[in-house]
Amino acid sequence: MRRITLLFTLSVYTTILGAQTFVEKPQSPPFTGVYASSTVFADVDGDTDKDVLISGYKTGIGSISKLYTNDGSGRFAEKLDTKFIGVFYSSIAFADIDGDGDMDVLITGEDLVNHYAKLYTNDGLGKFTEVMGTPFVGVSEGSIAFTDIDSDKDEDVLITGQSKSGIYITSNSKLYTNDGKGKFTEVMGSPFIAVDRSSIAFADVDGDADPDVLITGNAFFPATATSTFRFVDTAILYTNDGKGIFKEVMGTSFIGYTKSDVAFADVDGDKDLDVLIKGVLYTNDGKGKFTIDLATSIQSINNGFFALRDFDNDNDPDIYISGRVGSKNSSGFYVNDGKGRFTKASVTPFEPIYNGSIAFADVDGDKDEDIVIAGINSKDAEVSQLYINNNVTTSMDDGLVDVSKDITLHPNPTIGKNLIVNYNASEIGNLILKVYDVNGKLLSQQIQFVGQGLQTIAVDVDRLSIGSYLVELNDGKRRGIAKFIVK
Repeated sequence: MRRITLLFTLSVYTTILGAQTFVEKPQSPPFTGVYASSTVFADVDGDTDKDVLISGYKTGIGSISKLYTNDGSGRFAEKLDTKFIGVFYSSIAFADIDGDGDMDVLITGEDLVNHYAKLYTNDGLGKFTEVMGTPFVGVSEGSIAFTDIDSDKDEDVLITGQSKSGIYITSNSKLYTNDGKGKFTEVMGSPFIAVDRSSIAFADVDGDADPDVLITGNAFFPATATSTFRFVDTAILYTNDGKGIFKEVMGTSFIGYTKSDVAFADVDGDKDLDVLIKGVLYTNDGKGKFTIDLATSIQSINNGFFALRDFDNDNDPDIYISGRVGSKNSSGFYVNDGKGRFTKASVTPFEPIYNGSIAFADVDGDKDEDIVIAGINSKDAEVSQLYINNNVTTSMDDGLVDVSKDITLHPNPTIGKNLIVNYNASEIGNLILKVYDVNGKLLSQQIQFVGQGLQTIAVDVDRLSIGSYLVELNDGKRRGIAKFIVK
């Protein structure tokens, strides 16, 4: 057992969120403006800052996929030696598929002729090599999501979208498992509905510590003896048994949509994951039963996108949404009060965009979420714009006693399922334990009822990748933070 020393001074912040907090930051040379795009951040070169990959269609050039590396302050430069397939109506997902600690990437989309699904492995310095002979179906107007579906500690993947064979168009939802070394095998007989113009998201919706999945999009139903063929906008939830076997949840309240993002987050502070689909918010009862939140009014848009993130650093997710309302571009920014009640900001600095994508990350190292948006603006121009978040914050003592020096963790480093936290509780009550990555992103949270005296608490770290993490304890009067390592 080893003693963990104080990592940093604890403080809380009051944040003032207004239109002035985001400022457009032009790049020189600028990002290539695209539409029908996908935009994703990842640290591709191991320098601890967020780089960005942007794909889409540029008039006069065609389909592109361009990687831009970050100097740590939010200044980006195109990495010219990267030979990704140029695609639009695209989807991009980064994941460490081969267990070597760096971010590999899967890219899907089309180039007016063919549909693609290209996997590239990373050498750790941002040099990518295409993996030949993968089983992935090439798709357009689809979505990609990586997660460990079967609890074997590697990244599996679900791919949806439209594939093409000659003159025939087929919708798809295909699941592939990983052998841990980046070799994928299609799971035959999965129950997922085939969709295109789709969005998918994994989340543990029922509190059983495995990833369930929500799939939205346009589904094709063939003709039967009693009905003609039809296309139906769908939104279907599937729960996971922990071994990668999924079952459709019947009777959900979800409204089906196409061309809509899906995002999970705890919007109301009750420790379970709610979901936003297009402009409709659904709250979770903690067991995976969702109810439409009729009190929340989010602007409904078409051919758009949204972000559900904590932009004002007050520990609850806010919403930015952009797209088309009728024949005009429109956008809105909604601030969360921590209980799931959203207030629309009167003005925002963001140029309304449609037929595009959004990505968010701390690009300049100031611990808040910056944004890149790509798509078509109100002047019918293709744009890709970076907005820097300049939240106004003031430090304020929260009155909590710092007990970081009194926390012990073992084993540390850990290679097991649980991290054991020893903590001397001063009184009976609830203790909140949170796990963060080193960038401050909240990864998990649990509430533990404790008595007085020495407490031994197990924290599930089984799903964490190799790396360094922080665990925070807070009982309302005392708080401490300690670092641990997963090997």
